[in-house]
Amino acid sequence: FENFYINDEIITRDANDYVTTSKWVGSDSNSKILIKEFTGAPNQNVYTTLNALSNGPEWQNKQTGDDTNFRGQGIACVYVRMEYDQNVFAEGIPLFTAKVQGKKVYDPRTSTTGYSANAALCIRDYLVSGYGLDNLNYTDDSTNSHSFQVAANTCDESVSLSGGGTESRYEINGVITLDQTPSNILGDMMTACAGT
Repeated sequence: FENFYINDEIITRDANDYVTTSKWVGSDSNSKILIKEFTGAPNQNVYTTLNALSNGPEWQNKQTGDDTNFRGQGIACVYVRMEYDQNVFAEGIPLFTAKVQGKKVYDPRTSTTGYSANAALCIRDYLVSGYGLDNLNYTDDSTNSHSFQVAANTCDESVSLSGGGTESRYEINGVITLDQTPSNILGDMMTACAGT
């Protein structure tokens, strides 16, 4: 998570994850919104973390083992808690959004893995990932590393903008949903780099 927004305005939080932007602080000087982020880390435990909060959530239909089973490992999510204040929430419940970094992708040019919007690297990742074409036996060994290195370099080329400044030639900044066929997903991804 890079930034959180409330009603399309970037907000700030303190070390305890309470929103400190003045609009969301009551007349008692207490924040009325808590935003807790979970990145899907292998050691994350959503249940335990939320139970440790003062006035933590009340769990409906709690089952034995929830403390060890409801970890959310591998799943990024956000917990938002609001404390009602008629002045702070005079317009109703606000809209919460976030700017997030996507999945880390492998770069065959540097043999490193990291966040990237490079279209070629994102497409390569989809081809070899379990949620992508890998479930059709398309594996990392099946990719032509040299072709993806050349394509990634093309995607990283700096192009001038008519209003001034520059940007990378081809990037993918979006979300895929797995209710589409792999060929449709791949086709949509390919449009980010002129279809080639």
